[in-house]
Amino acid sequence: SFFRQTALPLAVLSALTLALGNSAYVYLSVATCQILKALTPAMTLAVLYLLRVEQPSMMVVMCVLSICLGTFMASRGELALSGIGFGLQLGANLAEACRVVLSQRLLSQLQLPLVEMQYHVAPWQGGPLLGP
Repeated sequence: SFFRQTALPLAVLSALTLALGNSAYVYLSVATCQILKALTPAMTLAVLYLLRVEQPSMMVVMCVLSICLGTFMASRGELALSGIGFGLQLGANLAEACRVVLSQRLLSQLQLPLVEMQYHVAPWQGGPLLGP
């Protein structure tokens, strides 16, 4: 059904992005979280490629690799980098990347306008966040 194949996965991924991303702020500084969020385009590109949604050009890959290199260099200087916080933030980035790829696939395959897709998905996004 539409709900099981589209709304539910998008809702769970959105909730994971929010929950993991907000939890990371307990363990990392705001600056570090923002630096690590710069890895989201790289993760999105990897998920796009792995799921065969889109074949990135060499120029796009080089640009994203330069973002990753800058992120690595900026986060190396962080003295209080918690492994738990780092894992939570990377989990949030991965959930966001998967959500973006799934949204793109839905928008192109089902030809739903963005607002209509949000109409179907938004009410279910809050549900997973209300849990423990």
